[in-house]
Amino acid sequence: VIAPDGALPELARALPWAVTGGGPEVLDAESALLGVAQAKGLEFDRVVLADPDGVRAQSPQGGHDLYVALTRVTRRLTVVHEGRLPVWLRQSGTDGAPGGGGEGG
Repeated sequence: VIAPDGALPELARALPWAVTGGGPEVLDAESALLGVAQAKGLEFDRVVLADPDGVRAQSPQGGHDLYVALTRVTRRLTVVHEGRLPVWLRQSGTDGAPGGGGEGG
């Protein structure tokens, strides 16, 4: 799970089994909880991106941070968000089709 830094404490309480932090142990963990800076340079088969708007809004380099978060995945990306998928993300090709990320969340 990659999430905005401000959401990490709450998510850590909700996912107590997830390995937190950016150490090497996250690479072998079944579940890891990371901020964007911790995930940078790593790759995972599956990524859950929590609150893409929050990632984008958390710093002046929000667009770059979002790019980093979206590109950590090698096989399957799931985006979790409130309400409708942000228009800027809908325009990127995630149209709601099965397996396409879409409107879930």
